[in-house]
Amino acid sequence: MAIPRARSVRSCARRVGRAGGVCPLLAVLVLVMAGCATKRDVRNMRDELRFTRERQDSALAEIRHLARAALDSLGRLRGDLVQTRGDVGRQLLALEEQLLQIQELAGQSQRRLAELRDQFESRTRTIVVEPTPGADTTQAGASRGMAPPPTTDAKVAYDAAVTQFQRGSLTTARRGFEDFLKLFPKHELAPHAQFMLAETYEREKRVEEAIREFLRIPELYPTSDRVPDALYRVGLLELERGSETAARQYFQRVVNNYPNTDAAKLARERLPRR
Repeated sequence: MAIPRARSVRSCARRVGRAGGVCPLLAVLVLVMAGCATKRDVRNMRDELRFTRERQDSALAEIRHLARAALDSLGRLRGDLVQTRGDVGRQLLALEEQLLQIQELAGQSQRRLAELRDQFESRTRTIVVEPTPGADTTQAGASRGMAPPPTTDAKVAYDAAVTQFQRGSLTTARRGFEDFLKLFPKHELAPHAQFMLAETYEREKRVEEAIREFLRIPELYPTSDRVPDALYRVGLLELERGSETAARQYFQRVVNNYPNTDAAKLARERLPRR
């Protein structure tokens, strides 16, 4: 009798389920009232419902936990993004301010050099050396020319170019030394300006141009105390580009012609010992 009864219980459950949209508990009640289920069937169905509910509750709790973790991660990422964006913005602002300061300093130096050039050209147009009374008119005409530029202006121009060199603005410094040499070619600072001009090329690793400008010092200012230093630097540059024979010649020239200078002491150390 147990098997037919179980079959009758299942058939009753199917009929009740097909009745449409009835909850499981109500179905059980209907089955009990209808006499189609035993107490064991009811207990089994109750246990199954409780197990299903527990699994659903566990799944929902896991989903809530994952959702909270995801929200926390998103919040942290949003905070990190905001902080990173702020740091980058501050760095860009600082770089812009530094660039503006550099541009302003370069502009001031260029304006000062332009002012000195204008002053010098103005003086050359207005200051003329008058001929000595009774002198030949041809000689008088030849004697007409510009007066020596003021020493103060020359020193200011030279110092401005040196300042740019020390700041690393090599192009601006080079332009300043070139302008100085055009405006004050006979000034006592002219050999030093020529030396610094060569150094701007040396700093940029432009060896050919640096050698050319260093060699202009003994050519244009043969009595300057910058000559042995310039020749020694040319020797170093020749070594740098692999011309050892030419380098030895310049070192020997310094030792032979300027034996008591610091450059000669350094050059001797570069020459091979005999």
